[in-house]
Amino acid sequence: MGYDLHITRKKFWADPDGPIITADEWLAYVATDPQLQLDLNSQRHAVKLLIESEHAEAWLAWFQGDVYTKDPDERILAKMLEIAKTLNARVQGDDGEIYRSANFEDFFGGIEPEGTGMLAALRGHAGCPAMRDQPPCSPGPARCGVFELAWVIGCRTLTMNFR
Repeated sequence: MGYDLHITRKKFWADPDGPIITADEWLAYVATDPQLQLDLNSQRHAVKLLIESEHAEAWLAWFQGDVYTKDPDERILAKMLEIAKTLNARVQGDDGEIYRSANFEDFFGGIEPEGTGMLAALRGHAGCPAMRDQPPCSPGPARCGVFELAWVIGCRTLTMNFR
């Protein structure tokens, strides 16, 4: 399955609407970067990365307004950050976290599209007795049965420790 990183201009990479990187913009960038080799047979305008990497074939591909790769190492992340800066975009993980440097520990945030998923349910307390007395998005941990919830960065990051 794997974990994807995305070069995107959207607030959340999977949003159907928002600013995109056009195929023409991506191809124009590729033409200027000697570390990218275009795969002429790819419908997703895929490129091979000509950089040192843990992967034998490091790649990026354009799809529906974003550029992505699967399971990158930190060298690929560094290249993605360089590309994102030039394209006035950012590097975002599948869970919405935004990367600031070529270190997988250096990110912030993590969002879900509004009104979906676990965060939306928990914002309304989802019937959790331990959270009834707390306003939604209250700072600090709240215990709820078999796991611990921790609100971080304005309710955008959720940590669950199962017990």
